[in-house]
Amino acid sequence: GHWSQQSGHLFYPFSAGRGGGASHQKASASPRSCLPSVIDALPICYLWDQEGDSGVMVGRRETWVSEGARVSDTERAAEAEAIRSKLIALEEYRKLLNGSELTSNWLVVDQSMIDTFADATRDHQFIHVDPTRAKAETPFGGTIAHGFLTLSLLSTLAFDAMPGVEGTRMGVNYGFERVRFLSPVKSGTRVRGKFRLIGLTERAVSLQSAWETVVEVEGATKPALEAHWITLALVDPRN
Repeated sequence: GHWSQQSGHLFYPFSAGRGGGASHQKASASPRSCLPSVIDALPICYLWDQEGDSGVMVGRRETWVSEGARVSDTERAAEAEAIRSKLIALEEYRKLLNGSELTSNWLVVDQSMIDTFADATRDHQFIHVDPTRAKAETPFGGTIAHGFLTLSLLSTLAFDAMPGVEGTRMGVNYGFERVRFLSPVKSGTRVRGKFRLIGLTERAVSLQSAWETVVEVEGATKPALEAHWITLALVDPRN
């Protein structure tokens, strides 16, 4: 393994060999920059090699497994159990239609989360990642979360607030009819989701749910975003 001073993680490199398979490599002394990947928490690293006397830096793409970035089996099991504990019968799920809002717990959006999202999307605009400049040059008083970061948090906020249906095999994000970003989410603030079921389409092997969705910012008069969100649950066939 190789200890990366840039990230503070122990990395184990893999790269495609001449035969096309993955092969272990010894740690390289070449400078590298690592970007997190959304696939299985594997960062994508670029090793910069100096070629000859020209001083030209040539990038070589490799995938490195970060032990620190991986979620433990215990954590994954706890997440799965939390989801299972909220499963309800279809008859009870139907009663949510046009009913009360479902509200998540508060979630802190800190600078570390914003920086990680910036790396994943390669959107490093200073309003997101440079607190000093953002404080001096923007009306926000500091850095703010990307709008798409706030939108992506619907997943974890929904897991916290929404029940699932018994017999669900998997869930799919079907899309949005409408999304509006209404106010910024400043670094260090807390957000929460509110969800109201406004549409339900039942098919033999799926349930399509339409949600009136709001992400609130603690202490703000306007929400961070409003959306009409559609989710799809693939369920065991019903008679």
